[in-house]
Amino acid sequence: MSFGCVSTKSIPLTNMLAYTSASNPVTLALLAVHLSTLCLAGASLPDRPFNVVWNVPSKTCKKKFGVDLKLEQYDIVVNPGQAFLGPYVSLIYELKLGMCPSYHDYHLDKAIHGGLPQTVDLACHKEKVADDIARLVPDADYQGLGIIDWESWRPLYERNWARKTIYRKQSQELVKERHPDLSEKEVKVKAREEFETAARAMMEDTLTLVKSLRPGGFWGFYLFPDCYNTPGSIRSRKGKTYGCPQKVQDQNDKLSWLWEASTGLYPSVYVTYLFKNMVNTEQFVRGKVTEAFRVMESRQGGDIPIYPYMWLSIVLSCRYREEIEYVTQADLVHSIGEIAGLGSAGVVIWGASLDVNSKEKCLQLEEYVRTVFGPYAKKITATAAECGERECSGHGRCVTNYETAISHEMMQGAGGLEQAQALQVDDFPDITQLTPEELAALDEEEDAPFFQAEDDEEPGGASEEMLEYFQQMELQPGREGVTCRCYSGWAGESCAEEL
Repeated sequence: MSFGCVSTKSIPLTNMLAYTSASNPVTLALLAVHLSTLCLAGASLPDRPFNVVWNVPSKTCKKKFGVDLKLEQYDIVVNPGQAFLGPYVSLIYELKLGMCPSYHDYHLDKAIHGGLPQTVDLACHKEKVADDIARLVPDADYQGLGIIDWESWRPLYERNWARKTIYRKQSQELVKERHPDLSEKEVKVKAREEFETAARAMMEDTLTLVKSLRPGGFWGFYLFPDCYNTPGSIRSRKGKTYGCPQKVQDQNDKLSWLWEASTGLYPSVYVTYLFKNMVNTEQFVRGKVTEAFRVMESRQGGDIPIYPYMWLSIVLSCRYREEIEYVTQADLVHSIGEIAGLGSAGVVIWGASLDVNSKEKCLQLEEYVRTVFGPYAKKITATAAECGERECSGHGRCVTNYETAISHEMMQGAGGLEQAQALQVDDFPDITQLTPEELAALDEEEDAPFFQAEDDEEPGGASEEMLEYFQQMELQPGREGVTCRCYSGWAGESCAEEL
């Protein structure tokens, strides 16, 4: 950090103290930065089997509205001052890192950095990435989670469907301009090749660079890997389970370069309104996280931590309403409980600035943390630690299993099926009354890692067909007993054998 041509790197602390005076505000500012860096440099995540990490811009609650969430008392990992970027977790959006190309709002006349990966000067991009990382993650000894959130396009050509089709069409137009003699088929083949080559170069080189600049961090892209196992996707392909389809697994295998370049995996498991109070949530989460473990285990570079992203708000229920509805205790068990039960390193809790932009919302969040989320976070963190010590010799994570298979009768007994049957179309946004902008927002929000409705779905449509699908899904049976996922360097049934 610098003020004019003065850099903190060039001023020793003793000299800084000597220069400090009430009439020298610049030096005072430098001293504050230097001391805070000394206190936080190299801060690492707690060494325990499961961490609940807070990635919500909630510092405004205390700073602006005087509402203290007191997250630390629940063993929740939170950046100092509840800052969005800090020593434990840093989520960096696409407009703030490098020269990520996109078509804003999917409009041709709103191209950013050329619109396509093929048009970006990679050297200039990396130069800007280096500058951005120095500014956003100033600690060279950073050891926290580092998440890059690029959502405008997907690196596999075929996954750019619905509104994202613009990236395929414009890639084809680019080929036609350069090679007017090619046939339509040849154009499509070359467009795919050029797009995927450029997309890979951008993502892979970005990860390589940030890892070299902040080698202690756990770097990866938000949403990867994905499973495309939302109810709408399953219905569209006439599927019967929440497991990751073979086609999707095959596509994810094409991204082996991404898994090798990553040092952390950050899939998204946001709970939608259709899942509220239903054990189907558990099945959905299991499909996503199991796929993350599958691609992680395929890496040549060894194991890396998996931290699924979750939002405490019920997705789609509050997008067009002032009030916020938080996930229930049952939802937490079915989501975070499943994440921990599969042996993940932790979960990242995300939140939007709109969730904390008033005193009323901050008070609502404080009550929810105090009465529901906080106690659950503390309990699951402690339970994972106790199980790891008891069952895995302190050298691994428990993979906890369910005593009996899940059945529709169990769902009905827990109120899950009744909840599904009670849902009416009126409980959801009426998509016929929404503006084009609101319809677009149903798919994804531009500057936040929202739940990704699969673009070609109609997320607001709680049709009878959708509810029938809930009732007909083949829920996977529970697993019995406890196994261990051993940490690197340990092996054996109870992780007691040092390698």
